[in-house]
Amino acid sequence: MKNRIVAAHLTLVVGRLTLAVDESRRLVISRMFFLALNLIVVGLLMAGCGNAAILVPTATPVPSLTPSLPPSATPSHTAPPLRTVIPTRTTPQVQPALDPSSTPTILGDSSGKIAYSACSSSDFTSCEIYVMNSDGSNPMRLTNDSRWDCCPAWSPDGTKIAFLSPGDGNWEIYVMNADGSNLIRLTINSSTDGSPTWSPNGKKIAFDSNRDHGSAEIYVMNADGTDPIQLTNTGDNVEPAWSPDGTRIVFQALLGFTNDEIYVMNSDGRNPIRLTTNDWQDACPAWSPDGTKIAFSASPKQDGNWDIYVMNADGGPPIRLAVSGVSRAFPLCPAWSPDGTKIAFSSEGTNRDDISEIYVMNADGTGLTGLTQNNGTGGCCPAWLHITQRRVIQLPDCTSGWTRLEAGGQAEVSKESPLPNRVRSGPSTGQPLIALLYPGTVVKVFEGPVCADVLVFWKVESDLIPAGVGWTAEGDSMEYYLLPYQP
Repeated sequence: MKNRIVAAHLTLVVGRLTLAVDESRRLVISRMFFLALNLIVVGLLMAGCGNAAILVPTATPVPSLTPSLPPSATPSHTAPPLRTVIPTRTTPQVQPALDPSSTPTILGDSSGKIAYSACSSSDFTSCEIYVMNSDGSNPMRLTNDSRWDCCPAWSPDGTKIAFLSPGDGNWEIYVMNADGSNLIRLTINSSTDGSPTWSPNGKKIAFDSNRDHGSAEIYVMNADGTDPIQLTNTGDNVEPAWSPDGTRIVFQALLGFTNDEIYVMNSDGRNPIRLTTNDWQDACPAWSPDGTKIAFSASPKQDGNWDIYVMNADGGPPIRLAVSGVSRAFPLCPAWSPDGTKIAFSSEGTNRDDISEIYVMNADGTGLTGLTQNNGTGGCCPAWLHITQRRVIQLPDCTSGWTRLEAGGQAEVSKESPLPNRVRSGPSTGQPLIALLYPGTVVKVFEGPVCADVLVFWKVESDLIPAGVGWTAEGDSMEYYLLPYQP
């Protein structure tokens, strides 16, 4: 864990401030922180809570970045190709076998909730987790323990929030209901754990920790805190973020005293590839909801300021979005809106009274707006709620009482049919075909029903589906393709 000195007055390790009709008959052929307490600041993001003026963009030109995700888009399960780069960091010798994550169904637009951390003291002795509307209204305090609670992360179904807190003097990961109730401690050890991030299917949490080493590594554990598995072993790897399709994890690697780079690896720790190649401090990577972009904070040596950048998910030249334009303005911890049209972040600077606040801008860097300046909380480490799971959805207008399945059970593709069931990435005949399930195949019914194209779709789980899960039709009122199965 290293001290990062930016300018004479700043010590920073960023990254702890911390993703049909033909078918209606037959689916016809289918440190805040990885806190190693060397991470926070000398005069960082919150010298207290209070109101501050909203940042007015400077005249410095802001490059255009056109968001690529329309509000109704569903990410593909296929990871975009990574640019050919010879990894400069070694791959762990022992690799865990992890369950594949689901391709999420993105719900919502740029509205919804934003969780964040806010402090009532300049020495960070009392920081709590809050939730507010995406326009900054209605801030609600969720924790009240007089500790330094930070780095919230929403579960994919929006029912829980994981966060960091020094419960016993060490930074550990906790989880609570989205209303602040039912607080549970997930990690218990004598080390520092940080930067929790949920897998898209909600089954796993990735995080960074120095539990087995003097330096930080990326780990993954079950959502209940059991079975932690180490994914990296090269030292000083922090701030993991899961891709929307669950196949990859992007993270920050601390390569030198003032050189942090962004890497991506498979979700089992294999095939680490370096995405940024510069002498900057690149930190806090965050996937766009469609998986095509990665936003991150960076401090180019040539100007010493922190700004928000965006690059393609396979690397390539980064585009600068939030041009700070003033000394000691530090835009950090980018968080995408569910539809990918906006990016929230925290920032402070001399023109904002050294108070950390939450801001939001369009995904091309325009339309900068302050969110917490008038709600009396201040804030950092924003986390925008992305609901990427639907558990049980009852739509009787579509099923009309004839559906035979239910979420949580098992189903079998009818043996009487000579044709397989098509599996798609989303509950619609317009979504990409990702697998075929042949007659007699038994699957677990994960969620549904969802009505689309005069069909009833269920999300099913099977090893025969490359992504692990996908959407397939039960049939129609005259013919069943999926039948209840009892082992």
